[in-house]
Amino acid sequence: MTSSQKLFSLQTIGLIVFVLIVILVSALGATYREQSQDIYSATVVRVLDLVQEGGIYYQNVEAKIDDSGKLISLRIQVRDLNLEEINSGDNIYVRDAQTSISDIYSFAGHRRSNILFWVSIVFFAVMSVILGKEGFKYIVPTMLTFLLVFSGILEALFFISNLYVIALLILGLLAFISMLIQVRNVRIAITVAISQMITLFLILLINVMLFKTTFMTELFYTNVTLISSQVRLIEFWNLINVAVLFIAFGATINTTLDVAQSIVKKKRTYPKTSTINLIREGTVHNQLAVGRVVNSFFFVFLGVTLSSIVLSSGSGLPFWEDPYVVQGVLWFMGASLAALLVGPITALITAISLSQGESPIQLALREGKN
Repeated sequence: MTSSQKLFSLQTIGLIVFVLIVILVSALGATYREQSQDIYSATVVRVLDLVQEGGIYYQNVEAKIDDSGKLISLRIQVRDLNLEEINSGDNIYVRDAQTSISDIYSFAGHRRSNILFWVSIVFFAVMSVILGKEGFKYIVPTMLTFLLVFSGILEALFFISNLYVIALLILGLLAFISMLIQVRNVRIAITVAISQMITLFLILLINVMLFKTTFMTELFYTNVTLISSQVRLIEFWNLINVAVLFIAFGATINTTLDVAQSIVKKKRTYPKTSTINLIREGTVHNQLAVGRVVNSFFFVFLGVTLSSIVLSSGSGLPFWEDPYVVQGVLWFMGASLAALLVGPITALITAISLSQGESPIQLALREGKN
C-alpha cells in the first residue's frame, strides 16, 4: 500500500468516525432534549361537536396523553373550517395548568415532528440512492447540519461563546470535512475552508451594515411569538445576521470547490505556470459557476417572500417597503455576492498555496474527469 493510499485510508476512517460521532451525539441530544414541564404530547381519540362562540369556532375533542394514557377533554380553536380540520388520530401538544383543585388542560399546538421525522428519513434515503457515492459527498454538510439542528446541539453550541465565532467555526469545520471527503487532500481542504471563512466574514460585515440601514429590527416587533416569549431584541438581531452566514455558506460551498479543482487541474497540466495564470484560471471558472447558480438563488428567495410581496398591499405601502421582502432581497444579494467573492479569494489562496511547494498534487476527481 502506497503512502497516499495509507493517508486516504486514515482520512476515510477518521471521517467515518467523525460522522458516526455526530450522528450518535445528535440522536442522544434529540432523545434527552428538555421539554417544558407543563407541556405533554397527546393524541386525539374522539372528535366531538363543533361550536361557535362570538363568531369563533371551537372543536371539542377527547385526547389521550401519550405518557400516562390519561383521557382529557379539550377545546381547540378552528380559524378556518376548510384548512384546519381536526381528526381522530391527530398528534397534538397540551398544556397543563395545574390548580389547587385539579389539572386543567389546554391545546398548545399541533405535533408535526413525527411526520417530519419519517419524511426526512425517506427523503435522505432516496437522495442517497439517487445521488450515489460521489453525489452523496456533496451533501455531507447538509446531513451533518440537519442532525445538529434537529437534535438541539446547534442551539446549545450557540450559547457556549460568541454567536458569530461559533457559527464561523462550525461552518469552517463543515467546509474542511466536506472538501476532505471530496478531494482527499488536506492542503486543498484547508485552503477551501480558509477561503470560505474569509468570504463569510466579509459577507457578515456587509450584511450587518445593510440590515442596520434598512431597519431590519422591525422584523422583531412584527413577530408576536418572539415578543410574547420575552426574547431580547439583541438575541434576535444576532441570529438574523448569523442566518446570513449559513445562507452564504450554502451559496459558496460547491463553487469554492470547483474553483480549487480548476486551479489544481491547471497546475497538474502545466506545472511551470505562474501564480497569476492560476488565479486567472480560477476566476474565469468562478464566473461560469456563479452564472449557473444566481438564477437558483433568485427564485428560492422569491418563493420565500412571495406571500409578503402579494399580501402586503393592505399596509398601504409598496411591497418593497415590507421588512420581510427587504430581508429576502438582501438574502438573495448576500448569497450571490458570497458566490462572486469566494471565487477570487479561493483562486488567490489556492494559487499561492500550490506555488509554495514542489510536491505533486494528488486530487481525487470523479472518474472520467481526469
